[in-house]
Amino acid sequence: MRVVVASCLAVVLLASCSAPALTPVKPEESHTGILAFLKEGRTTREETLLRLGTPDGRFEGERILTYTFKKGPDGWLREGRAWNEPKKRFEYTGRSGFPCNLVLVFGAEGVLARSTMVITQ
Repeated sequence: MRVVVASCLAVVLLASCSAPALTPVKPEESHTGILAFLKEGRTTREETLLRLGTPDGRFEGERILTYTFKKGPDGWLREGRAWNEPKKRFEYTGRSGFPCNLVLVFGAEGVLARSTMVITQ
């Protein structure tokens, strides 16, 4: 009996520790609006930093950069940041919906090798 209870408890604990579901966004949907400049084999890390600002994550000596976005009615919006045109600055804004993470991988020359947008649910 104890073995059965322990086994059930182990299954429940493991299920509660599962990773969030990641759903890739099609490139034709993710590379639009403010992200239309992203071209594998052409876009540089410097251009990316100038256009998107400080990444949310930096890995492997800045070879991999991550940014968080949400899909708004007018296209992709940086999570927690929105451009306020009259004030000419970025401001924090709350948004609803699932966050999407843009993962950019740059080659040794600093040119975009691969990009993926995933929805985190």
